[in-house]
Amino acid sequence: MLRLHLRSGSGGRRRLWLGAATAIALLAYAAPAQAAPFVYVTNEDGASVSQYDAGAGGLLAPLFPPTVAAGPGPREVAVSPDGASVYLTNGGNDSVSQYDAGAGGALTPKSPPTVAAGANPIGVAVSPDGGSVYVANFIGGNFGGTVSQYDVGPGGALTPKSPPTVFADHDPSGVAVSPDGQSVYVTNFHLQENGTLSQYDVGPGGTLSPKSPATVGTGEDPVQVAVSPDGKSVYVTNNGSNTVSQYDVGAGGKLTPKSPATVAGGGGPFGVAVSPDGKSVYVTNLPRESASPTTVGAGGKLTPKSPATVAGHGGPRGVAVSPTNCRMKGAGRFTDTVASNGRVVRKGDSLSSDRGKPVGPPNSGIAQRLHLAWGPPTNPTQHKFSLTTKLTLADCIDTAGVNPGQGQTFDTLLAEGGGTVNGSPGFHIRIRLTDGGENPSGSGNLKDRVRVKITKLSNDRQVLQASGRLGAGNQDARDGA
Repeated sequence: MLRLHLRSGSGGRRRLWLGAATAIALLAYAAPAQAAPFVYVTNEDGASVSQYDAGAGGLLAPLFPPTVAAGPGPREVAVSPDGASVYLTNGGNDSVSQYDAGAGGALTPKSPPTVAAGANPIGVAVSPDGGSVYVANFIGGNFGGTVSQYDVGPGGALTPKSPPTVFADHDPSGVAVSPDGQSVYVTNFHLQENGTLSQYDVGPGGTLSPKSPATVGTGEDPVQVAVSPDGKSVYVTNNGSNTVSQYDVGAGGKLTPKSPATVAGGGGPFGVAVSPDGKSVYVTNLPRESASPTTVGAGGKLTPKSPATVAGHGGPRGVAVSPTNCRMKGAGRFTDTVASNGRVVRKGDSLSSDRGKPVGPPNSGIAQRLHLAWGPPTNPTQHKFSLTTKLTLADCIDTAGVNPGQGQTFDTLLAEGGGTVNGSPGFHIRIRLTDGGENPSGSGNLKDRVRVKITKLSNDRQVLQASGRLGAGNQDARDGA
């Protein structure tokens, strides 16, 4: 049996950052089943970060204390995948503040409370495996900027990698990491002229090196960047030209413009976010005080929704989409065969639907694990897949005609993530698990169904597609089992 239940759940010295900026991070905290998400907001004028509990219906209630001290001019904020650490950039003293997030979401400074960054740091992002943090250093004066790169050590504390920075183009501001953790993208502002987007390979230890080419073109004054959950598309807001650039992600994470290369923004586009299912992109329009929702169509191309904009207030900048509010208690060990196309799938291991949880080894206390082995009947463990990123999609749905019983609201989990095949990175898995209820014996034997598809990201080549019934045991493992 697959038990499912509801679960309560991310300014400077020139035109780009005029005014009091506010950055928001939403933490879908991967704690006990009923733990609420927490929200963190940087307050540039107050040199602090506000902290909230997101309760029923998403309503915010201040934690105690309601704010904690940050460095001068705090800008952007990011939360580690396991929810245990929070990082924010301080433009006033060129540093990164680092905090422990307690069980109740409240922040306390780590030791040391800050680490050095480059000049005028703005954007910050954490790698999907939680092992690296990247910061875009704006610098200013239309000079070449840098990206600081850090190792995440025990307790989430940051230490500079070697080298501590890599070069970017002029005035880097936004930073994003691909879902598979193999690429990093950074916007380069280029005041009042067309900018660029730097693209980096993530090497051993999380160190960055420029791809070839090192940059691709954008519109005027690019600000923020977002990657789709499937890792196949990248979107950039161009504040100066009132457009959104859209790119295909090709082999090795290299970007090429879609056709058309840009779509219209709503007037001064600034923040950008992609919905967890990858079907919508949302853009804030700073001077127009509005937000533009767009639909993601075939090939990741954007088209405006109707209406094309909705009203905002007070200079909207950042935008984030909350994760889905469902959680699977345990998908169990689907240990028997799932046959398709002459191949046999032999092993499945503890898939939980917590999008915020990182993967972990057995008995690590981290629930998010998935391993599959498959091959011909004569060698059913010839190939092996291992989940290496947190899930980029985790949706619970109700399938017509399926009744799992025991008062469950949902019966099916849709999940996606990145991983390795035979030890090589760059693969994507999509899995569908349906709980058909229990036999009189209490076992889910032959009632639960699974469909799995594994593709290679660089060329979208299908590596495995299989479906069938789960044939052994009660599909009811607990998190981390």
